Amino acid sequence: MSLLSHGNDDGRTWLHVLSASELPKYLQQPNQNCRYEYLSSAELLYIQINRNSSDETCSQADFAQDIEALADSISPNSIVFEVRFNTGGSNEETEKITKAIPAWFKSVKNIYIVTGPPTFSAGIIAAARLKYFSGGRAVMVGEPAGEGLTMWSEGPRFTLPNSRLQVKAATALHDFAQAHFELGKTFFPNLFFAVPAGNIDVDFPVTLSFQDYFPGMTPCLRPSLRGRITLKLGGKNIGIMLAGIWFVLTGLIPLLSISMADLNLIMAVLAVATGVVLLLGK
Repeated sequence: MSLLSHGNDDGRTWLHVLSASELPKYLQQPNQNCRYEYLSSAELLYIQINRNSSDETCSQADFAQDIEALADSISPNSIVFEVRFNTGGSNEETEKITKAIPAWFKSVKNIYIVTGPPTFSAGIIAAARLKYFSGGRAVMVGEPAGEGLTMWSEGPRFTLPNSRLQVKAATALHDFAQAHFELGKTFFPNLFFAVPAGNIDVDFPVTLSFQDYFPGMTPCLRPSLRGRITLKLGGKNIGIMLAGIWFVLTGLIPLLSISMADLNLIMAVLAVATGVVLLLGK
């Protein structure tokens, strides 16, 4: 293993085991608030929002327009929406994109929403809104977010008189579990864009490891992992369900001495249907 030296703006250097081009996708542009990449070979659209704000690296309004325009030129099979490192910002910045993605990409089978311990505040709200509007296509992947869907935020910053420490008071309640609104307590804009997402509990845990990091792998983008997710969640793959029925019946028929008219024909039709659906990737 060789260590590579990378320079910082202030002239200092730090050692890294990878080159910049080999970094996992989720680490390739950590200082860019938003970005996307279409992986044509995997028919997968990768969207990463590291901060719910606009700056010189990303205008969230322009970013939403770019994704909308992209929907007219590509037909992804899956979408990965990464907010693993999103610590917050403004809820309004991603209000449009989190609602519109499922509508722009109606043919997409699964929308994988990736969270992690650094996911906080508006980052959590972005995940909750996308899960809500994606309906049954949403799959939560990664690690649990830093807090739940009911949280306190907003409020002023001030300096403590003796220690001179700067602190922030959280004065407004956010509820994206049930979208409950209480005048004078709830953050008022939530009256218009809060959704009852229920929870953003992880459906398929994926932890980060050096084993994936060293070869530059992004775990949630691995085809084998997406296949395991489909199998584990159940009900998301018709072909697997039909295959399960066929195997059960194949075992039960001789075991229970089941006999009925056209039984062989029924089993043959079921086998053909299962094979066709599996070949179509349903």
